[in-house]
Amino acid sequence: MTRVGKIARLPREIREQLNHRLQDGELGKRLVDWLNALPEVKAVLVGEFNSRAITEQNLSEWKTGGYRDWEKHQERRVLVRQLAEDAEDLEASNKNGEVSRHLSVVLAADLAQATREALAQTTNVKERLECVGQAVGKFTQLRREESNAERVRLTRERWQAEQNEAGAKDRTNHVLFPIYAAVIHKSFMGLMADSSPESQAGTVQVLERLLEKRKSRQSAASPPSDEKSSTQFKPIQGKSNHVRAVDQTESDPIQPNPTKNSGTAPFPVEPSPAARS
Repeated sequence: MTRVGKIARLPREIREQLNHRLQDGELGKRLVDWLNALPEVKAVLVGEFNSRAITEQNLSEWKTGGYRDWEKHQERRVLVRQLAEDAEDLEASNKNGEVSRHLSVVLAADLAQATREALAQTTNVKERLECVGQAVGKFTQLRREESNAERVRLTRERWQAEQNEAGAKDRTNHVLFPIYAAVIHKSFMGLMADSSPESQAGTVQVLERLLEKRKSRQSAASPPSDEKSSTQFKPIQGKSNHVRAVDQTESDPIQPNPTKNSGTAPFPVEPSPAARS
C-alpha cells in the first residue's frame, strides 16, 4: 500500500529513525519538534505541502498506518533470520544424513509395533494376510525412500569430489602453463637460431604436423555430431574385402616436401656404423 501523508513522503532514512524512536517509546511532541527542525523535512514540506508543519495528528496517523507496516516488516525479518539460524544448526547436526536415518529407524520400529498389535487383535486368516500385506507395502516404501536418499547423498559427494579435483587441476595448469610456454619458446628460438634455412623449414613443418595431430585428437575427443563425415571409404565391387580410399579431390592435397632436392636434410642424421665402415 502506497501512503501519501506528510511523514510517508519523508526520506527513508528519516522514517527509519522515526520508527526506531517510536519503538523506543519516545513522546509524540518531542518527535514532532525534532521532525519539523530537520532541513530535509522542511524541504519536503515546502515543496509538497505548502510549508505546513507536521502535527501530532500526522504522527498519530503514521503510528496506526506506516509504523504498523514497518513493525510487521521487522517481525518478518526477525522470523527469516531465526529460520536461517535454525536451519544452519540443524544442517550442522545432520551430518551425512543422520537425521533421515534415525527417523527411518523410528518409523520402522513404529510400523513393526503397529503390525504386531493389529495381528494380535484378530484371528481371521484373511484379515491377518491383509494386515501383513499392508505392513509389507509400507515397509517397502520406507526402504525405497531410504535407498533414494542414499543414492542422492552418494551422487552429491561424487560430484563434489569431481569439482574439487577439477579445481585442483585448473589451479595446477594455471601455475605451470607459463613455465611450459617459456621453456618451449626458448628451446624453439635456440633451435631456429642455430640451424640452416632448410632445417628451419623442416622444424616449422614438424610443428605444423604436431598442431594438426593435436587438432585431430581434440576433434576425436569432442562429442560426435549428427553430420556424416565427408571422408568415406567405399568397398570395391566383387568378393574382395579391400577398400579403396576416396579420390584425391575429397581429401587434403599432398604437400611436396620443401626440403626435397635441397641437398640438406632438415635434421642432421648420424650415419650408422655400417655406413661409416
